[in-house]
Amino acid sequence: MRARETFTPAQSRAARGLLDWTSAELSKRSGIEHHLIQAFEGDEADLEPYALAAIGRSFAKSGVIAKQGRSAGDGVRFSRRPSARDGWMLNGLPDFLSANDADET
Repeated sequence: MRARETFTPAQSRAARGLLDWTSAELSKRSGIEHHLIQAFEGDEADLEPYALAAIGRSFAKSGVIAKQGRSAGDGVRFSRRPSARDGWMLNGLPDFLSANDADET
């Protein structure tokens, strides 16, 4: 997969999900009008290149990048490991998740 600067409508929705942002939050952070983001993410309108770039920069500043996949398809991911300054927990996974990783010998 290769990283891209521009996001598809589905990638924009997925990136917002990773960051727990509303479309209004993306509008505020990118400077793009809320109704334009809603139309773009709803596959109802294309955005101008400057608007796509602004959205991409907003996600990149928050550590999320778009990935262009060949066989696996397009997606999004964090560009770096999340840290406490990003608001993520430092104490590891909750017990109900980390229990699956226990070494059973």
